[in-house]
Amino acid sequence: MSGYDVEQPNHPEPSYLSALGLNKNPFPTTYQDDFLYLDTERNQRIQAIHQLAQNSNLLLLVTGEHGVGKTSLLKRFTLTADDNCSVCEVQANTMMDAEQLLVNIARGFGLHVTNQPATILQDTLYQYLITIKHNGQTPLLVIDDAHELPKDALQTLFTLADAETGEGNLLGIILFCEPQIEILLESPSFKTLRERITNSINIPPFNEEQTAEYIKHRLAVSGFSSTSPFKPRDIR
Repeated sequence: MSGYDVEQPNHPEPSYLSALGLNKNPFPTTYQDDFLYLDTERNQRIQAIHQLAQNSNLLLLVTGEHGVGKTSLLKRFTLTADDNCSVCEVQANTMMDAEQLLVNIARGFGLHVTNQPATILQDTLYQYLITIKHNGQTPLLVIDDAHELPKDALQTLFTLADAETGEGNLLGIILFCEPQIEILLESPSFKTLRERITNSINIPPFNEEQTAEYIKHRLAVSGFSSTSPFKPRDIR
């Protein structure tokens, strides 16, 4: 669902909108918060993430298979994060090496960075995060598709997670990722780093009943008020 992070070009509205009396597309390609369907399980997980985010020592893995809605939950979390959290959101990809990751983190926290050596950039970022903490806020880094990060970027990420001040860890980190990241973290080079993970939360796929409610919710937000156009076999 990482496509939600990218602005899509304008497309003609689907022809079924007028036929169903809808006022907007119930399945837009970009994230729109009113379309988010939170069943009991997902609402519990969002609340758990909010509670854990208060811990400056946090290194949280939020895992789920492709398509279960991790990006949507990430977006809802960042939109509703407590005022005492200074949140940086990064969209990972397979080409994001350690240096590019640092650049994206620095920019996400509002720093203007130029072509600086990685060591200088890292020191600059550390000092800025210290300033954030001294101002009474909790710096929080949220990364989507973290399983796509190359090994050197993950190594840098864990180095950031271990950075400390006199008030505890410098940066809380939440990684939204597919379960395959567990395989990578089992490798010998990450054995000691894996011990740094403080919590993990799994996002399960919808069952048939939840899928029906998900579709019903999106149609309702789009203005639909009639009998569902989907038969039970369609839902299955």
